Amino acid sequence: MSLVTVSSSQIITIDHGSPRDSVPVAGARGRSGTGIDWIRLAFAAVLFLVALLTVLPAPIYAAWLVGLVAAEGGHWLAPVALLALIPGWRRSAAGRIAVALGIASALLFGAPLLQAMRTSGPLQAELARTWGEAPLFARDGLPPRVRPVELLDLYAGIPIGESRLRTFVYAADATGERRLDLYLPSDSLRAAPLVVLVHGGSWRAGDRTELPALARYFAARGVAVAVPDYRLAPDHPFPAARNDVLAATDFVRVSAAALGIDRDRVVYIGRSAGAQLAVSAAMARPADQAVRGAVSLYGPLDLRWGYANPGNPRVLDGRAVLRDYLGGTPSEVSAVYEAASPVAQVSGQTPPVLLLHGGRDDLVSSEHSERFAARMEWAARPHFVVRLPWATHGCDAILRGPCGQITLFAVERFLASTFR
Repeated sequence: MSLVTVSSSQIITIDHGSPRDSVPVAGARGRSGTGIDWIRLAFAAVLFLVALLTVLPAPIYAAWLVGLVAAEGGHWLAPVALLALIPGWRRSAAGRIAVALGIASALLFGAPLLQAMRTSGPLQAELARTWGEAPLFARDGLPPRVRPVELLDLYAGIPIGESRLRTFVYAADATGERRLDLYLPSDSLRAAPLVVLVHGGSWRAGDRTELPALARYFAARGVAVAVPDYRLAPDHPFPAARNDVLAATDFVRVSAAALGIDRDRVVYIGRSAGAQLAVSAAMARPADQAVRGAVSLYGPLDLRWGYANPGNPRVLDGRAVLRDYLGGTPSEVSAVYEAASPVAQVSGQTPPVLLLHGGRDDLVSSEHSERFAARMEWAARPHFVVRLPWATHGCDAILRGPCGQITLFAVERFLASTFR
């Protein structure tokens, strides 16, 4: 306390305060700012680790799932990563590091979409050159996709449309009943061509109810889509599952007239292990002119090569999967590996095949599609490979994502060509 005398009649008191009173206030502000910046840093670090999964191999199965979402939903995550730029980051080293990580994460999250956009231009021209121009499937209010990637659909979603669903038992024996879901157009103006869509699951898991959006999408546009269950390994090794796919197809074709289906236009589509089944089924009856083609979405098509070159064992033990499905190793059951490998069955009668595969597939190497395409080239059979450099296994699961949109675009044009 100090007193300053201005005059004999006026005294002004000036209180400078106590050092002990001022220090804690400043310290509280410092601690508050630092705490916020540490939260900012932790947030940015977690997102950066997630973003790294768009470029690095997944260390475990759960990380593969996170990486799938990061690559196909990065257009949502990139703006989230930039929240690290909320004002105040300059006041501490933690804040500045957080901003650097946030910007790096946003760039990594945005890279898949940029790669997809670069792929789109050439893809559109190459598909037209390979399959020609054909009327695309459409209904009122459901036009075909004009471009491989529509930016608005990344956020608004893909317009699916209306369809009808019926479930049938297509086979029954001592092992139980096997069912199929049949997605039908909402109208019956004309006989619908048939797609048989085969689920994945390493031949030992999964069922017909998985990822129904693709089936509903094409059914709403005038294509009947049958999605069968099939017997699973190891209890039912090859060729049980393939034979089930064929039996389901036969069941639908027998009742085609009553169901409003064109029994003479059939295409098989499969995901992952289901792609091996789909392509195998399409090639199983070379004399059947009704089978117009097959689509392989990241399928294992050369099983002998696949056993010698398995995917990331920390994500999935590919060799164990093949032993369960085929009953042993290539040296033990060589003939089975040969019979189950579509690449070994290619001939001059093989129907057209469309292949889509991600360059970062941790479970099934894209080399499977490349080897199959080389064999089709050797046999002078129509084929096309859609290469997705950023994409990992199962990338079409997020239908509105870059891979999902490109899948719809490519399959739509393939079906239009093969069904005309």
